[in-house]
Amino acid sequence: MRADHWAEGVDRLLAEIGPVTGASRVWIFQLLEVQSDTVVQDYVFEWAPSERYRQLNQNRFRFFSSSLEDPVYRRLVEERQAGVSHDFCIPVMPPGPLRSDLEGQAIQSMATVPIFVNGHWWGTLGIDDCERPVSWRGPGLDLLEAAGQLIAAALYRYELNHRSRQIELFHKVADCGVWEISLRNGRVWCSQAFKTVLGYPETYPRVPLRRLLARLHPDDRAALRTCLRALWRVAAEPFLVERMEDEPPLRVTMSVSLGVARQGDDASQAPNQLMAQADQALYAAKHAGRNCALLYREATEPGAVNLDSE
Repeated sequence: MRADHWAEGVDRLLAEIGPVTGASRVWIFQLLEVQSDTVVQDYVFEWAPSERYRQLNQNRFRFFSSSLEDPVYRRLVEERQAGVSHDFCIPVMPPGPLRSDLEGQAIQSMATVPIFVNGHWWGTLGIDDCERPVSWRGPGLDLLEAAGQLIAAALYRYELNHRSRQIELFHKVADCGVWEISLRNGRVWCSQAFKTVLGYPETYPRVPLRRLLARLHPDDRAALRTCLRALWRVAAEPFLVERMEDEPPLRVTMSVSLGVARQGDDASQAPNQLMAQADQALYAAKHAGRNCALLYREATEPGAVNLDSE
């Protein structure tokens, strides 16, 4: 999958799958969260041959919640979490909420494949046929599974490149070795210069946490371990975000915005002035969009860098 951005590659892949299979829709749901009684997803990609079959822009598929009260749908979700693909011929399905929902979308047959990134269920790739009640077992499902693996690989490469670009940008701003520890999975990301200090090639994708800790002073090492354990406990507990009155709260995990201030060689700026500049750049970056880093430049407009597109 070759494209300037992984999302463009996904769009092109879906546009290849649709005509080859004769499908009415090829789509991707991104998983946001599996709660005890609800699955929260978002409709993020779609190919359709005409407006008649398009659903991507329908409000009901924006950050939508699906109840797990139906045992058939609950089993479907559990099997997707285990990596199982599915093939549905709707006219022969047993009556129930899942069949009614699919019939309400005029779907005659459907195939789905879970997409896994870093060992976690990231989302679902699916094919809908609104004209033919056919089975997708065999070549059709095999094609979909191969496409799901290509999408997972593109997402994984994107995550690696995206994080590396962030780290290198902070390295340029701070002019020192930069490292980051993910609170989600404990993985370590280092700037290229810092990797060489740790004895790794600049192009090495990730550095083990133990190698980073081994280079720290024993007192700092113990303090960092204590801090990480406390932060991991907090990061593991989602926050509840209130939504519409008739919708359950949305569980979200913690994210962080950072402002970095660096004193110039002439040490002419007061600390409070440095912090004010970093604060100004931080809030301007937030307004510039998702995953943006911004460097404050005196007497000029701050220049923003979108980390998704560079």
